[in-house]
Amino acid sequence: MKLKKLVLCFENEDTISISVAYIKNFLISNVQQHGNRTYVFNQEHKIDCEDYYDCNYMSLEVDYEKLNQFRSNQTGEFDADRINKHHDIVHIDLYFENDKVERIYLPWENRETTNGVENVLQINEISINEAVSQSSYFDKIPEDMKENVLAAEKDDPFLNHKLLSVNVQGR
Repeated sequence: MKLKKLVLCFENEDTISISVAYIKNFLISNVQQHGNRTYVFNQEHKIDCEDYYDCNYMSLEVDYEKLNQFRSNQTGEFDADRINKHHDIVHIDLYFENDKVERIYLPWENRETTNGVENVLQINEISINEAVSQSSYFDKIPEDMKENVLAAEKDDPFLNHKLLSVNVQGR
């Protein structure tokens, strides 16, 4: 199955949709499928899920500037800024090209903040995807591997872009 997009779902019920065109890397590991699960929100709304998944680790790297062109969330913040500022991704919905959708819940441990409830297990980081060939590290790469590095950089659509990394690791 080929991934079309993913939707980050937050503790305050915000959602942000991310096209695969903006994703540099995405990894979910130790995924387990479970059966029927019922959620009750504010004792008024009941949501039933037939199947759901949990994971122990999630890593996502997205193009910060491209994602920050949008304000698709309820807070009014630009999407990348909203993800980076708050640590409250509860689950991810994966949308595949065959119209299948899978929901995967992330590891979660509460922390009360002035912004509301956040996840202490979520770590966000901003970096620049710099060219290895332009760094002092390139001189340390064996000569027979340098051509591979240059080829990989040539094909990297995220080269020299600002990246937002989001990692959630269970304990």
